[in-house]
Amino acid sequence: DRVTKRSVRLNRLEPNTSYNYVITASAADGRKYRYFGKFNTLNRTVKVTLERLSVNSVKRGQLKFFFAVHNDWLRDQEGWVIQYPGGDGQVVNLFNQTWADIDVHSVVDAAPGSLHVAVLGVDHHPTGQSGVLRSFGEACYTGRVRGEGDPAGSYFLQSSTGSSQACTWSTAYDEVDTSANDADRPGVYPFKLRTGQGGSLMFEVSGRIEVTYSDQPSAQPRSPVRTNVSDGLKTGGVLIRR
Repeated sequence: DRVTKRSVRLNRLEPNTSYNYVITASAADGRKYRYFGKFNTLNRTVKVTLERLSVNSVKRGQLKFFFAVHNDWLRDQEGWVIQYPGGDGQVVNLFNQTWADIDVHSVVDAAPGSLHVAVLGVDHHPTGQSGVLRSFGEACYTGRVRGEGDPAGSYFLQSSTGSSQACTWSTAYDEVDTSANDADRPGVYPFKLRTGQGGSLMFEVSGRIEVTYSDQPSAQPRSPVRTNVSDGLKTGGVLIRR
């Protein structure tokens, strides 16, 4: 008997998930047969590395940066929002066409086909006597900030720009593809985030993702982001300037 082989590619399936399927086939005599089955997708783990900040346009150049992966601001093991440079009131001096190497790693288990990655940049304006710089939460309060040095959740995750008397801010973000254009191949893939054009603070961030697959299920179907940050970043990082 002749058998017709058919195949179909299923794109954008969720990782670490069980799927049911039904196959219907017709025989030469017109009879139909159905087969019911089930399969589990592999667990996709994505390590996101933010490598370099490049400033294209800035007004004052007294900058602080915050990082978000998978729609969540990155925090250290003690729960503090990760900042570059570390510590409230500290800034890094970057001007037009200068850059800084950073080293921020976040690991997402059961990662979806794309990850929202964002970097918020804040250009502080000197305030008070001797040009003392206050913290982000104190000096740049716009009604969208909660806590000391903690940017509000959803507003700054999008590509936004704005200013107040205390600072100017911009967000560079993108949806980073983790599926290798639906090929679902493991590997290392570069990406770049850019702020919108025309603002007084414009910068871009380069990074990479490392995608791996495993038949070991995730401990949690949608586990939180795990973040590692170097001691150098916590204390201000290393500035390399052109």
